[in-house]
Amino acid sequence: MALPFIEVLTLLCTGVFVGGMVLVMFAVVPSWYDMSPEQWIGNQQVLGPHIDWYMPVFDGLATLGAILLIVFHWPTRLPVITAATGVFGLAAVAIISQLVNVPINRCVRSWSCSAPPPIGLMLRKRWVVWHAVRTSAGLLAFIALLLSTLL
Repeated sequence: MALPFIEVLTLLCTGVFVGGMVLVMFAVVPSWYDMSPEQWIGNQQVLGPHIDWYMPVFDGLATLGAILLIVFHWPTRLPVITAATGVFGLAAVAIISQLVNVPINRCVRSWSCSAPPPIGLMLRKRWVVWHAVRTSAGLLAFIALLLSTLL
């Protein structure tokens, strides 16, 4: 009885979380290249706090759900392997976020919009590259978790 609930909740949390990253990758990031550095900094300072609170919450809930899927599917081999793949994908997203993207976000929020530092565009490029990596890991996690519920 608990397994279907955990599956739905895990997929919901993963879908919201990964969907947000995909939106940023394919809608927000391209818009940055149409902005001046001053506008981009302002955009980061306005959007960031609204995004930063829910991403870790949904990643954590999705990861907890994926771990529970492993427990409830044990010892059925393929669902356990796919759920474990989901856990590793979600963990990769969290690690990349905390080691790369979040520190860059904090740095950008400390800047003045009227005086962008010379390092700004280089940090933006680094942020985008690592966001693409973590988005890919998140998509892999979502597909793996979907497979674990279907198998």
